[in-house]
Amino acid sequence: MNNLSQMSALFINKSIIHKVFILCGLLLLLMACDTKQSKQIKAFQEDGTITIGVAWPQGRGLFVEGAKLAVQEVNDAGGVLGQTVELVIDEREEALYEALETTSILTAGEGIKEYSRVVARDFSYHNKQVVAVTGHQYSASAFSAAQIYQQNQKVFIAPTATNVLLTTMNFDYVYRMLPTNIELGHQLSQFAGHKGFKRVAVFNERSEGALELSEAFSQAAEENYGIDTAIQRSFFSDMPEREFTDYAVSFVRAHRKNPLDAIFLFTDTTLAIQIIREFKKRGLDDVLFVGGENLDNQSFWEKLGKLQQNEDSQINISVPTVFKSTSQLNNTFISKFERQYQQAPDRFATLGYDSINVILRAIKRAGTSEPSKIADEIRYSPTCRGLTGTVGFQDNGDVSGKTYIIKSFMNGRFEYRTLQDKAVSEPRAKSLNLCVELDSDDDGVVNKLDVCPNNTKLQLSKGIYLDGDFLGCPIETDSDGVPDYRDQCPNDAKEKLVNGVNEQGCPKDTDGDSIPDYRDKAPNNTQEAISAGVNNDGIPLDSDSDNVPDYLDNCVNDSVEAQSKGLNAQGCPNDSDQDSVPDYRDLCPNDRKQALSKGVNSEGCPIDTDLDNIPDYLDACPLSGKREKAGGLDAKGCPVDNDNDGVANYRDSCPDNAQNELRFGVDAVGCPIDSDKDNVSDHADACRMDTQKALAKGVDSSGCPLDQDKDGIIDVLDTCLDTLAESQIYGVDAQGCPVDSDEDAVKDYLDKCLNTPEGVQVTPDGCTVLYVHELFAEHFDRKYRITNEAKLTLSTFMQRFARTLVYDAQIIVNTSDEQANDNEYINALQDFLIANGIAKTKIVTRYSDISKDSALLQSLIIKLEVRMQTLRERPMNGGN
Repeated sequence: MNNLSQMSALFINKSIIHKVFILCGLLLLLMACDTKQSKQIKAFQEDGTITIGVAWPQGRGLFVEGAKLAVQEVNDAGGVLGQTVELVIDEREEALYEALETTSILTAGEGIKEYSRVVARDFSYHNKQVVAVTGHQYSASAFSAAQIYQQNQKVFIAPTATNVLLTTMNFDYVYRMLPTNIELGHQLSQFAGHKGFKRVAVFNERSEGALELSEAFSQAAEENYGIDTAIQRSFFSDMPEREFTDYAVSFVRAHRKNPLDAIFLFTDTTLAIQIIREFKKRGLDDVLFVGGENLDNQSFWEKLGKLQQNEDSQINISVPTVFKSTSQLNNTFISKFERQYQQAPDRFATLGYDSINVILRAIKRAGTSEPSKIADEIRYSPTCRGLTGTVGFQDNGDVSGKTYIIKSFMNGRFEYRTLQDKAVSEPRAKSLNLCVELDSDDDGVVNKLDVCPNNTKLQLSKGIYLDGDFLGCPIETDSDGVPDYRDQCPNDAKEKLVNGVNEQGCPKDTDGDSIPDYRDKAPNNTQEAISAGVNNDGIPLDSDSDNVPDYLDNCVNDSVEAQSKGLNAQGCPNDSDQDSVPDYRDLCPNDRKQALSKGVNSEGCPIDTDLDNIPDYLDACPLSGKREKAGGLDAKGCPVDNDNDGVANYRDSCPDNAQNELRFGVDAVGCPIDSDKDNVSDHADACRMDTQKALAKGVDSSGCPLDQDKDGIIDVLDTCLDTLAESQIYGVDAQGCPVDSDEDAVKDYLDKCLNTPEGVQVTPDGCTVLYVHELFAEHFDRKYRITNEAKLTLSTFMQRFARTLVYDAQIIVNTSDEQANDNEYINALQDFLIANGIAKTKIVTRYSDISKDSALLQSLIIKLEVRMQTLRERPMNGGN
């Protein structure tokens, strides 16, 4: 009515009719709103299901898994307001993650935020049953979606959005689970101050959130703790590696000149790892890295671990977090999560779990799932305790009173400290107002107070403690440490418990001999010791009373006689010489090992098989017969062999062979071997393995085939048996005939030209005809060139032989013609020869007085001699 009165006052000078219209309009509007709200409440409740939207792709942290576990717990406990809770998971923001792998939100602009708006519209327009939504990881996507949720009256819990902008629009339906970037900056400045930092560097990526955090930290650190941000640098997340490498080099140099206490990294995972890697690569080992809360994710810790494996020095880094994985208060959640998903929960899992429970707690307190009521309860409900610390909200939707703890990776493990750099204390469970008031095991004791909140039906079957330090835990009647539900002896007297109990709660029988320890005189027998049985006192049986218990006694029923010579450790009669004949019936009880090597007889003495009075272990011939023994035996028990040829005298046809005759062995009757049957024994035979063909012409005194002409070819292969020594000077061929190496039909020992080319006609002495041509003064013109007539004559001359068979062409210059132009003549002839196919390398020039050989005497200038083969000097002991 006050509102109506105020509105009426504004129109005091208007007509009464105008007032009536306004009042009617307001009444109709209120009625319409009330009707809409009633229909909305009915719509949310009529199908018996409370639906909550989750805008988060699975695989991007464990947020979805944490949310699912929260819903599973509440549904297992009977739901909320008698209704089942279900999640609608929208994973379409996966496209946003993929886009951000190559760019940043700042550079991507508004287009990339449309992914989140599409999801928000679907939850608002198409999923009418959705009463609340959580998710949208990035601040930009959360803000884009929040506007749509506010317009459509959908409760929105932003679990990870930290940008200040989210809660500056006076939204009624929007809340955040983490402190803003500004608050985080202030808290990190506290940490830096208590660590005693004086100079720090700040690296941030160029995003709205990182810039907010960087500015807030630097300002608070300076104002409150006098900390100097000596270096501040911002990067795009897709900055070229080369550009950053150059900067890293200059930064490390600057740090070494004026050291910093810490480097703050307000970047994403990829850029943070790049910075750490580049700085560590350049020897930056004496500085602490501090990250933003977004670095507390599985991807970052895995990459840091791999980087640490490649580093010789330790990487020390601290990041703020809201989840302490070692907290006793979180043990129940952690155990459930690990059983459900076979992996440990991360920060996202706890935020997913707490976000869902904040919504469900509000629904339960409001008694309805109508969004406006849920929103009011979230805003005004008392602060409660969740996995991520205290959870309460300010009027604008910001979380209130939440303080980060510092998670540090030091010396290869995680440590947790407060912002004041102190150990994190555990709050007392009974003093907590938990966000989740569940009785998981339905034992009548809520989880908040239940020391054993997850009892199974079996564990509850024998009752629980209803007070004391073990409130809610299975009862244990005889105080033996085994609860009654699995105690097969629940009422044991104290005397039976003196030595403890087993897992079944019965008196311990340590050695499993069926005699409980409290009356067992040998309670620690091994399984081997009790394998043959025990007496009533638990002592191993000794059936033959030989002081060797049956489990060690290999002879459990020895007689008195068998024990008369003593027993061994196995309870059997002694066998001193270990010949398997016990001493009490062994006539040779002390035989040495060698004496036993061939066995013993039934009385324990060494065997003598051939009865030659030499026991087998000394007898090299233990099976000698009457014939062998008749010829005599040596000290080793073997028949005598005078010449030591391996053939005993009693069957040796050559018993007195000399040692030289035995070099190549003897035959079966003891005579020297003649392998090739040439009547020359091998010891005297230089050719012991001659074939029958080789022996056809006979052998010499040394047992080798005859070679009468001594040419190295034995007679059976020699077709020239009478080759003279002179004819062998160049050797013989395989048939024993003198060699004709150039196959010119002149044997080498007669051949003056041994290398005549094939097909060339030779003289009887094996040489070719020498081609000679003379050139006179008239064959050259005034310019010392060969005349055409002379060229024609020379051409005719050269047609008589093949150019390819020419060995050399000698230009012999006449020394008696007193010509001054010899070189010009020589060059002219040399050019002509080369032009006609004779290689320059085969042309030789020499000087000689050759006029006496010519009828023209002084007019002779040059003689040309062409040789067709290689002339070779005969050996000194050969012919010409």
